[in-house]
Amino acid sequence: MAKSKYSILIICEGKNTEPYFFNSIRDEIINKKYDIDDCVITVRPEVKNEEEEAIAKSTNKPNFKTRTTRKALIGNEPLEIKGVPPLKWVEAGKEELRNGTFNEVWAVFDHDNHPARKEAFEAADEEIDGLKVKIAFSSRSFEYYLLLHFEQIYNKFIETDCNTGGKSPKSLVCATGVHPNDCNGKTCINGYARLKGYWDNSKEDKSLFPLIKDNIELGFINSEWLRALSNIHENEVEIYNRNPFVTTDKLVRRLTGNNGIYWQWVFVNELAKTTAIEIKSLEKNEILITNISDSIIIIPSGSFTKYKTNNQQEFFGDKIILYPKNTKDKANKVSIKLEDKEKKNILFFIFKNGNFKYVFENQI
Repeated sequence: MAKSKYSILIICEGKNTEPYFFNSIRDEIINKKYDIDDCVITVRPEVKNEEEEAIAKSTNKPNFKTRTTRKALIGNEPLEIKGVPPLKWVEAGKEELRNGTFNEVWAVFDHDNHPARKEAFEAADEEIDGLKVKIAFSSRSFEYYLLLHFEQIYNKFIETDCNTGGKSPKSLVCATGVHPNDCNGKTCINGYARLKGYWDNSKEDKSLFPLIKDNIELGFINSEWLRALSNIHENEVEIYNRNPFVTTDKLVRRLTGNNGIYWQWVFVNELAKTTAIEIKSLEKNEILITNISDSIIIIPSGSFTKYKTNNQQEFFGDKIILYPKNTKDKANKVSIKLEDKEKKNILFFIFKNGNFKYVFENQI
């Protein structure tokens, strides 16, 4: 079928969690919630049209909202994608690129101890008419990406859920205290989520997107934090073998209009560098910004953010002028003290420079 608009295909591993999630984002795009280029988004497998009920009655658990799924306008969904996971989803995406049906293709899959993870990443690196299949990867599973919208967590979960699937009182449903083998959130992601009150079940025919959509930016920031920490702890391990690890946020950024913004974590005594500036995080919540270019750099007022609990953000900072290094009697660097009277309410600090947002952990 010929394309009339820019078209994006999202091929999901799961039959419920991921398709419902990305269909919800697609609905938000159609309703003009997110400002991205005019395009048609196809999510596979398609999920049925359904009104979602509240997931919890307690005040500390958000409610699902009614979601009406629009049927995809491009392409015919295959009855079954055959092959070895996750390679088969990448190969299916490559075939769509060969057919010229879509401008952009994403394969969404988990670690899940799939046998062909390496082959999937290698296959995605092959260019087809100048295009590649993009991967949204979650390890151990998609639910780990969801956790990052609630907190910073670096834990090597063994399972997504220890749930046996039974309905009797003695069924193994972690963090419910009714089974002797309950891991109580120590080894499975859903058990941890139940323990924390984030969600109860991620495998129902319901979208989990309403749970996290108000925390979208926090999810982006914590995903970058996770990758930065993973590069420290598992630097010599291939991405497809790492646990935990996510790149799923890159697809969500693409769909929510945040594709041109880049978050970068800068740990204490680390140096972040661009062609124009160097940013170093010092001890005691102090950062040093240095102009390494041949031009004057102006940092506008309000370029710093205190990112507080409950997603509250407070902008601060005066206008700063940094001169080139060899300018006589003019400063080319500035030291900024990041502090706040209510120190316990600060999750981290952010310095915005162009499309880059540098994130600094709150050390107090």
